[in-house]
Amino acid sequence: MALSLAAAVLFSPSEATAQETTPDRLTEVFGDWTVRCRTTDNGNDCRAQQIRTRGDTNVRTLSLYLRTSGDGSRATVIVPLGVALPAGVTVKVGDDTVAQVAFAICRQAGCVAQMPLDDPMLSAFRAGTTGTVLVRAGNGSPVELPISLTGFTRAWERLSELEASAQ
Repeated sequence: MALSLAAAVLFSPSEATAQETTPDRLTEVFGDWTVRCRTTDNGNDCRAQQIRTRGDTNVRTLSLYLRTSGDGSRATVIVPLGVALPAGVTVKVGDDTVAQVAFAICRQAGCVAQMPLDDPMLSAFRAGTTGTVLVRAGNGSPVELPISLTGFTRAWERLSELEASAQ
């Protein structure tokens, strides 16, 4: 089913889940960010994430995943199918563009863009209160997908702690 991206400004963060800790899973909520870890055959897989949904249908409109590791930190953005692929993704904090990248692939879950999470981008996320992921709909019209940076700093610190303790 096609998702109208024009309604993107009406989206709100997913409801926060209760903290959960089991031997192979961890979920902690920091404001509008969630830190999730699970144990895999290759060790721990941890990420800070923000999932945005269209409030009236609970359909995902934006998934933003952040990971840190010894070989560099990365951000992954997933948006619904139907976007203009050549336009790529622009991530802004306030009025400042902090990243602009092409889509890597589209799958059933949506179109994926990945980018390095460098120091300037991290600093902007820490200092900001709101951000925007900009894409273009298939017809070329701009679509702004809001992100909240409330709780980002603490979520990133926790993610970094978990990564350091795993080494």
